[in-house]
Amino acid sequence: MKSIKNNLSHTFFVKLKGFKLREFAIGLRLRWRIKAWTEHILPDFIIIGEKKAGTTSLYRYLIQHPNIVAPLRKEIGRFLFAKNYNTKLVEPWYRAHFPSQKIRNHESITGEANPNYFFHPLAPRRIAGLVPNVKLIVLLRNPIDRAYSHYHHNLRLRTQEPLSFGDAIENEDERLKGAKEQILIERGGWGNKNCYRSYSYLSRGIYINSLNSWFNFFPREQFLILSSENLSKTPIKTVKRVINFLELPMWQPKITKKFNVGKYPKMSTHTRKKLKKFFEPHNQQLYDMLSVDFGWES
Repeated sequence: MKSIKNNLSHTFFVKLKGFKLREFAIGLRLRWRIKAWTEHILPDFIIIGEKKAGTTSLYRYLIQHPNIVAPLRKEIGRFLFAKNYNTKLVEPWYRAHFPSQKIRNHESITGEANPNYFFHPLAPRRIAGLVPNVKLIVLLRNPIDRAYSHYHHNLRLRTQEPLSFGDAIENEDERLKGAKEQILIERGGWGNKNCYRSYSYLSRGIYINSLNSWFNFFPREQFLILSSENLSKTPIKTVKRVINFLELPMWQPKITKKFNVGKYPKMSTHTRKKLKKFFEPHNQQLYDMLSVDFGWES
């Protein structure tokens, strides 16, 4: 047992060290790029979420396309959640992550992905102010499975999650009480102790609320809304839908694996029935609005 723990600690240290080295290298490149930020383009597309719905997998598949040039990192826009956000101050930093104008000569595009954009109450307005014509890709997963995956993701990251899953969803309203209002008042952040991001297991799954927030700032034709179940079952077909949406030459990706897949115990039947009852009316509203039935009946 001790040797296994030592091996895990060593693996974690190596990954952490590698991450720090990559971030250091990106930082050096950014310092040079920011000086000529006007030569860099803004994203043509953004995968805006949802969390634990396959955004990383879709992003990894897409950047294989010969006409898509990847930015310096997948998730760039953490600054969009910052307090006292100022577009004029952040645009040079944001642009510097993306390729130069030269890719336009090669009929190429670029984009990023951040699974937290979809749920954050300030992200739609801020992205609209920065890239109003960007194409937005949304991945939605059965909210029951998404919530349970989110919970176990928190446990793996050693987030301060002292509650069982049952207790966490039972106490979600109390834990998030006032958090959204705090974010809006402070013009950013994630609420006290990041609770709005970390403990929003059920709230994130009421997709119609988040979509309506985005539709207040972008026309519907700029969205492509997909189910993560389809991405998992028919990845090539789903990626081709995205390629068509982005108006790129048709092409077939190499699908070798899914990314950020977690392993955890099966949810109890009692809890699943409870969540099914909770999400049913919200899912039906979503289906009616989109004229699409994702089949999340269980």
